[in-house]
Amino acid sequence: MSRLLISLSKIRCNLDRDHRFEGLSWQLFQGEQWAVVGANGSGKTTFSSLLGGQLAIASGQRNYAPGFDPVQDIAYVSFELQKQLCDRDQRLDMSELSEAAFDPGTTARQAILQGRPAPADLGAQCQRYGLESLLETGIRYLSSGEMRKVLLLRGLLQQPQLLILDDPLEGLDRIARPELAQMLQDAMDGGQQVLLLTRRKQDLPRAISHILLLQDMELVASGCRARVMASREWAGLLPPLPRLPDALPPPAAGHPVFRPDPAIAPIVGQQLTASYQGKTVLRNVDLVLEQGEHIAIRGPNGCGKSTLLNLVCGENHKAYGQQLKLYGRQRGSGETLWQVKALFGVVSNQVQAKYVRGWNALEVVVSGFYHSVGLYRDTGASEKKAALAWLGALKLEDIAGQGFATLSYGQQRLVLLARAMVAHPPLLVLDEACTGLDDYHRDSLLQLLDFIAANSATQFLYVSHLADDIPTCINRTLEFIPHPDGLYRLVDVSANPPRP
Repeated sequence: MSRLLISLSKIRCNLDRDHRFEGLSWQLFQGEQWAVVGANGSGKTTFSSLLGGQLAIASGQRNYAPGFDPVQDIAYVSFELQKQLCDRDQRLDMSELSEAAFDPGTTARQAILQGRPAPADLGAQCQRYGLESLLETGIRYLSSGEMRKVLLLRGLLQQPQLLILDDPLEGLDRIARPELAQMLQDAMDGGQQVLLLTRRKQDLPRAISHILLLQDMELVASGCRARVMASREWAGLLPPLPRLPDALPPPAAGHPVFRPDPAIAPIVGQQLTASYQGKTVLRNVDLVLEQGEHIAIRGPNGCGKSTLLNLVCGENHKAYGQQLKLYGRQRGSGETLWQVKALFGVVSNQVQAKYVRGWNALEVVVSGFYHSVGLYRDTGASEKKAALAWLGALKLEDIAGQGFATLSYGQQRLVLLARAMVAHPPLLVLDEACTGLDDYHRDSLLQLLDFIAANSATQFLYVSHLADDIPTCINRTLEFIPHPDGLYRLVDVSANPPRP
């Protein structure tokens, strides 16, 4: 009989008054490959914390096999770990004290090795993952997909008895996704025991032998793969239909809406260039957004998509001195950073990761008026009224007072959309907006974006790796393709000419 590694018996634990496990029982035997499947907010990440001992239990039994230490024998690959590592680097940033005014922080090599000696095959492993040229790059300067590869290699080199993977394919481009999926398959075939957390049925690797199905913090089905997939509970995973608002909320009193000149292009960027620590990320990239356009930008991990967006919307100081005009005004011609930020609403993994405990959903939306992370000033009744109206339009009025950190990932993303739109910006930047969303929240977000496009003057700059994650309002597509100099050029690959 296989060795019993982890046993949960009649577990009860509370996160808050609305989120708790009650009477949870489950066992993990050596050699089993499990997937925990459920929508955003179903309890997948909480379940992994319960297994690892990070979550306290109110009653019941949590037992480990003799010699099994959850701290040493369980490794994680997750957005939460990525956020923790990057937050730590941000806190310890010594750029102001550096002669070069640049602190790379933790490099990819350091994050992978965690202080351990480098194995003899590290070079071969990094080459296989496409990381050999990034080993000395600070993790804060990696794309989401590159960071995901770093964390996966980090976890595998730890040689854990159990590797917990929280949606490992999220944030990867269409080339890297099948590559990484094959690496996971090879690891499992080679004997690495895995617990995969996933929100999409189609992301289950062939080697998964068992499935645990969670819904609203309740274990609704568990067992061998074939039996669970033939169950009524599995068939019931179809998401409900998204609910659209009747209308978009009006602007808040005292916050005039920017009215652009219809004869002037919103964005004209020519030969845009950016480099970090002597490494060029963008070189001579052109980006023009005309009136009436909604642009999708595609390209592989690390090609410079996020860097380009940050240049345009004021998150990157390297925009100064470049040929970049916003609504006809040259960047760096006397405008303040806040005047630039007022033109943009932003939804991205980076913005979402910046909101830690301390603010509720309503406060997060109100902060959109001030383009800040959180609130550091008193707000008026008109701002709160407008924020509540946007939460209501997105069917989120019931969570206005809940802590942002306690919301499901999908709810957080929709709250960030309300934050981005509350001031009715002329430009909305969406960087991998569907990453981490289950099918219901993904469909909700995409349909809401189409509704916003049809009922407002806001134009979109939309980055996504996957064609299925792009709203139908997109009428122009640009793609980063490899250039002979080793970087990428941005070309128009639209199937149809832009619609007016």
